[in-house]
Amino acid sequence: MATTTPERVYAIASHLAGRDLALFIEDAYYDVLNLYGVPDTEAERPTRYLAAHLATLDVRRTSEESVSDMKLKYTADAAGGTGLQATPYGQEFLRLMDRYGRGDRPGIGLVVI
Repeated sequence: MATTTPERVYAIASHLAGRDLALFIEDAYYDVLNLYGVPDTEAERPTRYLAAHLATLDVRRTSEESVSDMKLKYTADAAGGTGLQATPYGQEFLRLMDRYGRGDRPGIGLVVI
């Protein structure tokens, strides 16, 4: 099993440090293997980026905060867009999927005999 670890996800997405990433990693690994068809031997890196993407979408950050006359705005590492385009981690995942000819949609396996 070539899945990733929380430490490897934290290394690319430090804003997730201290969060329990087990479920995100499990879901990402399943999708990478079963929906995108990436071979298990090459699944670690795409799993890492997809898990970081899913966990980043789950982070709720304040977008604006005012204290007296000072105003601060925060971003949630969003790169704009929707779906996998919404985070830099999702964008990297899509780039990796292009290596496997999967594009931005899960592949459907079909065998005709």
